[in-house]
Amino acid sequence: MNMKSWMLNGSFGCGCDYNPDQWLETPEIIDQDIEIMQQLGINTVNLGIFSWSRLEPVLGDYDFTWLNAVLDKLDAANIAYFMATPGAAFPPYLAHIYPEVLRVDRNGCKHQIVDRNNYCLTSPVLRKRLMLVCDKLAREIRHRPGLLGWHLNNELSGECCCELCVNEWRKFLRSKYCTTAKLNQAWWSDFSGNRFVDWCEIPPVSNGNKVLPGMHLDWQRFVTLRQLDYLMCEKEAVTYWTPDLPVTHNSWRVFGNFDWRKFAPELDFVSADVYMQYQLQPGDWQHMSYYTFLYSLYRNMKKCGNFALMETTPSSSFVTPSCRLKRPGQLESNVFEAVANGADAISFFQWRAGRGGLEQYHGSIITHDGRSDTRVAADVKALNAKLQRVAGVRTARVKSDCAIWFDPENSWLINASRLPKPKFALLPEAVSVMRGFLRNGVSADVISEPAQMSAYKLIVAPSAYLMNNSIAGAMEKFVQAGGTLLLTAFSGWSDENGLSFHGSFPGLLRNLAGLRVENCDVADDGESGSIASIMQNAEYPPRRSSRQFFSLIDSPDQCFSSRAVAELVHLESARPLAWWQDDFFAGSPALSCNQYGAGQVYYMAGLPDDGFYKEFIRQLIGKQCIKQILPGVFPPDGVQFQLRSSSTCEWLFIINQSGAPQHIRLPEAWQQLSAELPEYGARVLKRSLTDGSIEILL
Repeated sequence: MNMKSWMLNGSFGCGCDYNPDQWLETPEIIDQDIEIMQQLGINTVNLGIFSWSRLEPVLGDYDFTWLNAVLDKLDAANIAYFMATPGAAFPPYLAHIYPEVLRVDRNGCKHQIVDRNNYCLTSPVLRKRLMLVCDKLAREIRHRPGLLGWHLNNELSGECCCELCVNEWRKFLRSKYCTTAKLNQAWWSDFSGNRFVDWCEIPPVSNGNKVLPGMHLDWQRFVTLRQLDYLMCEKEAVTYWTPDLPVTHNSWRVFGNFDWRKFAPELDFVSADVYMQYQLQPGDWQHMSYYTFLYSLYRNMKKCGNFALMETTPSSSFVTPSCRLKRPGQLESNVFEAVANGADAISFFQWRAGRGGLEQYHGSIITHDGRSDTRVAADVKALNAKLQRVAGVRTARVKSDCAIWFDPENSWLINASRLPKPKFALLPEAVSVMRGFLRNGVSADVISEPAQMSAYKLIVAPSAYLMNNSIAGAMEKFVQAGGTLLLTAFSGWSDENGLSFHGSFPGLLRNLAGLRVENCDVADDGESGSIASIMQNAEYPPRRSSRQFFSLIDSPDQCFSSRAVAELVHLESARPLAWWQDDFFAGSPALSCNQYGAGQVYYMAGLPDDGFYKEFIRQLIGKQCIKQILPGVFPPDGVQFQLRSSSTCEWLFIINQSGAPQHIRLPEAWQQLSAELPEYGARVLKRSLTDGSIEILL
């Protein structure tokens, strides 16, 4: 398969989710839609995502008349399309005929019929009916000239705890552990007397206390495989008729739903649903690090290094605390942030606001008045024209010397375990690291496979709690070969089953870090429900700060803080770089460095604040360990630099999400040009790697 086939020839894909099945009773609106799409530069659409009820209105009776009529119009208008398989929502009649198709929650209650993502992940009858409708659909439209590829399902999420799925759960465990004795040892089931004798005794996980973290970790692994297996039913049906067309799936909330490492090999390209919504609050620019983290993760799911932004909002969104409209220039800065970080196609949700349903007031290009002379429509048109100017960047790679280690199983296990810091989550720590890179104008990848480590000079592994021989071995080889590794608190505490290592922490990383952890002190974090929050207005003396402070030995005036956590460590081969200042452990090492082979390992015995990451990365730049995108230029807060490169050219992106005008002076390699940016916006420059000529594209 030609991996470029999902991209339009010569044009940047600018598309939207389109739901003509909601407007079949008013065909004049469909005609109007296609006319306006052409005016605004929309050249791709995603079709049929929730159309099963229209494609098979009665069991076994298929109707493609309406679909063919719409596709005829799209083909005539030269608008290409990704056709969705409709497994995200089955017709209500199916649940009446076959109740087993409904998903069951952890409390044993069936989901409602009127819903989506309410399907059982195992039901044989559901899979049979799904494969039939997908087969009929693919056979019907396989020769269509505008068919770019397949949009498999929609935003997979959730789990099913019905008897069919629980039986598969037990099969999964039996295949993995062979005996209940081995399972009991891996889960430490004797805790609270939860020892299992027979496989039939093992339930799905519950909503109560996570008594056995290893059980919850295995459940997430199992659910990933169930979701993937369900998705492969749809893939198998459509690729039978269209083996040369690419398939994708638009993943959403990728951190909690499944392990993307299992999905990526089955997809021809990766698609992401990311709803960038800055809430226009002080410090709002910091959200940039979260979105950049997401994009880096998506582009590194496959070796090609790019992805499609399959859904994002052109105006407001329902997935954020408030529905703020994008300010002038924000659509441009939001979308070009994605393009800068590897997006090679852009698609909006949604084209036209529906008259009813949950998302009738979700942001759209065309609102209920049907007009195309609105600010949003004008912004989309202008944006699409600008995307065409940078169409040559497609397939160019983001090249990084640095990486953030983010293992989804590590995140799951941290969530399932009762660590000394309550409510501790990995994602905010990893995003804080990304913020440190962005504030220094340094590009960073997000990686999760041990084999990826050798490609980098610096890897930051925040709270690498789950550790096995494969990961530890790859870290050792990376450092021995000259790499620099930064570890933070809780690293190396647990094996891949959720069991603490015998001996001192950081377990398998002890020799690498050159220290041992004796214990961990965690202050009250002040969150809702904590002692600090309850007593803050009581008649008691003021409470101490939840932050633990430390200062650098060679720069005692530089003081940083750790979010509530301070490990008490004893150095073995490592040397101290910073001391704790608090309590009885004042004077003990907070930051250390261990020479290991040709490289070095830094260990931060806490959860450092943003200021530490900013300074730590800046010092490594000064030591010439890592490179900036623009040497010597540090972006203002809220401004991002990114570079995408091919064998002949490189594209420099400057994105402003700060909400204030910015002036950037470029270095000599970019002819010391100046970039003036409004409150929100983007600038793109292209440089030839052969003659050094520069073209200002945006």
